[in-house]
Amino acid sequence: MTFRRNPSYYDRPLTAFKIEPEPIFSYVKSFAPATIANVGPGSNQNQVNCAIDGSIGNYVSVRIDPEVTPGTPAISDINGVIPKGYYPEISSAALQVMTKLGIKTVGLSLSIEKGLPPSWSIESKAATDAAVLVAVNELFGRKLSVSELIQAGVDGLSLLEWEDPDYQVFFIGNLMTVIMGSFVMIHRHLSPLEINPLEFPAEKELFFIFVNPEIDIENSCRQEMGASIKETQKDYAKTKTKPHSSEYCGQNAPLIPGFEVIRETAEGKAMRCRIIKNRVSDDDDDDYLEKVMEESKSKIPGLAKVMKVALEEGAFGCKLVGPKVIVAVIDDMEKGKEIGYRMVEAFLNHGGGLKASAMVHKLDRVGARVISRE
Repeated sequence: MTFRRNPSYYDRPLTAFKIEPEPIFSYVKSFAPATIANVGPGSNQNQVNCAIDGSIGNYVSVRIDPEVTPGTPAISDINGVIPKGYYPEISSAALQVMTKLGIKTVGLSLSIEKGLPPSWSIESKAATDAAVLVAVNELFGRKLSVSELIQAGVDGLSLLEWEDPDYQVFFIGNLMTVIMGSFVMIHRHLSPLEINPLEFPAEKELFFIFVNPEIDIENSCRQEMGASIKETQKDYAKTKTKPHSSEYCGQNAPLIPGFEVIRETAEGKAMRCRIIKNRVSDDDDDDYLEKVMEESKSKIPGLAKVMKVALEEGAFGCKLVGPKVIVAVIDDMEKGKEIGYRMVEAFLNHGGGLKASAMVHKLDRVGARVISRE
């Protein structure tokens, strides 16, 4: 795995632990934010993801548990409910960290709080895995670097024997974004997997308006994607021909068409990004909206008018990111609240009286983090 980031914290080689580290804490709780894919214009080789701050994300609590088999993790509950089955996709992330640290004498119990609704296609799984990785690492003294945590997530995913390596790239890209925060450019080839953190101006703020209409969508894009994955895996098993990873990235139209990546070639310089507000003019709004609507294939009444209202009110971009979740972007909190209000109003007026709710969250610059420990 290749990282274009100079600080040694990100790039140091994997650590070999000969002595099992003692747990520093008995309990750690972590939070991992949601992510949005295809934020800025990409290419056949790259795409840009970002992390979203606020309450939309997943929480994980990890505790030393003498009743759990030493050297292994176990899921104690998910959203307060004791699971009936085994959850390898969650346990594997914790197990990989424990393996890399050489933990053999203590067992861990994991409590999962999913703050991301299933209908929101903003990678709940990546957020859960990231929160697990960070919490377990913190419990034993934060021995692993960011790059080592990413590698643990990659190794944990391989344990699940995904038949399609391109879907692995999609998931790992979201995992990387959750752990690092802010914007990340993802190289879509699996080997080597090259993901680049992008520095967004510290003096700038960015806010995301999430609008969720009160409507049931029978054939959600997540269901369609799941069916597509199964069919693709059958084809892959027969032909061994890999599909392009963009098949799993949802809508390909960028959320922010005025997003620009500034490539720095000097040694030690990170890649930067910015938003050029006048890149999408009033004349371009209709073309942008037509492309977004064509790719969404949504049955939500009044959606086109709602998106157009957001653009007319000054949003940098607007698109559907889940079966029924619309996101718009702006650089001012109060303006974001106003845009959200106008979008909800547009659903009432142009969606046959359809009710909707709106909330505003800013860009997450931190990524997955520890929020409490004992």
